[in-house]
Amino acid sequence: MPGYYGVTSGEEVQARTGNLKLVPMHIYKVKMVQQDVSSSSLHSQPVLRSKTRSHPPGHTKRHHRTATPEQRQIRHIMKAPVYTIGIGPQADRGLLCDFFEAIATWAATYTLNPLTLSAPQIHALSTHPALTSAFGAPPQITMLLSQQNMLAAMLTSILTHFLFTRTMDAHALYLSSHAHGSLTSQLAHEWSALAPTDYAAKQALLESQRNVYAAIKALPGHRVWRATCAEYFSRSLVASLAALLDSSLAAGAVGLRDHLLQELFVKGYRIGFRLRMEAVGWGCRWPVAGEVFSGKTMVNESRMLYGDVLGTMERISREEGLHRVLFAVSPTMFKREVGRGEEREEVVHMACVHVVRREGREHSPGSGREAQECDYDPAGNTTSSNSPCPPNLLNHPSLSSPSNNIPRPHHSSQ
Repeated sequence: MPGYYGVTSGEEVQARTGNLKLVPMHIYKVKMVQQDVSSSSLHSQPVLRSKTRSHPPGHTKRHHRTATPEQRQIRHIMKAPVYTIGIGPQADRGLLCDFFEAIATWAATYTLNPLTLSAPQIHALSTHPALTSAFGAPPQITMLLSQQNMLAAMLTSILTHFLFTRTMDAHALYLSSHAHGSLTSQLAHEWSALAPTDYAAKQALLESQRNVYAAIKALPGHRVWRATCAEYFSRSLVASLAALLDSSLAAGAVGLRDHLLQELFVKGYRIGFRLRMEAVGWGCRWPVAGEVFSGKTMVNESRMLYGDVLGTMERISREEGLHRVLFAVSPTMFKREVGRGEEREEVVHMACVHVVRREGREHSPGSGREAQECDYDPAGNTTSSNSPCPPNLLNHPSLSSPSNNIPRPHHSSQ
């Protein structure tokens, strides 16, 4: 069998997509086991349950669409959903921007305000495992927490990385314990074996990727699997990050908070499938602590660094080389189209980063770690030999390798 899966004869595509069979539905019914507030709960996986998932009062089971909008004003007249004719799916750039902004909005809404805490409470907060594993030692975190809205930004970084890894990465289905996760991960691994200029093989593999993801999405029970994963991962996150969240919410507000987080997971899965149901490659790169700021692939989120928004924008734009990344709250995403004899790359989303002035330092005071390159190829694989993810998030429990979470897939001849 060749190193990639061609599509001209149709035989290998049939082997990849025609034989996909849905596992029994009870495998997709999950039971939310009792969670503790430690980061270890993120290592576990869904287990069986028979109850349906719950929703807060006043909220339906319908999740937000990522494509054609519904005309809700005339739905009661037509007695059925009516979708706008002539409006295509949202462009990739806007879709990704809206998704990452929605994560930031959730974090800003439900993160506790550290400025209301006492000194002992701040000290306890600075030792939280999710923060120390991502941003450095407690003294450094304490300095960060003294800045307004910084905890919400730090939580956004953690949430975005977890959501991206579980829903949009090339290995997301594997990490989400999908019955066919080993198949999609195998596609990603095979991409890494292709020569950079083997454009014919790349195009064939991307077409196979499109067919495989389309076939998986068309399987009965796909929505059930997606909804149960969203519920499980959102509950795990809330339990593990509880000490960082506002604990004064009323019962109804807590239900809304959890529902909105589940919505983010569902939308992440929708986007992940949409991106790979096209014969194009996707690359992702997380800027790392200490890296030089670049306006070509990054957007500065430290908007008041020099006192006001406009002054900060002008100063950083003029002196890019004098500013270093503190941490990223979203990745840079590339779209790569392979044609005959060429490969075209486009930056579809620029990473949102917090920065500091270098002041002669070669690394960020926020993490104390040296900057390392960590790129992803179009299939989502890391190309760095140093680490599989950004160093400032390397030890976060949400990024455990598949071998620590679920059994490694046993690849068989398809």
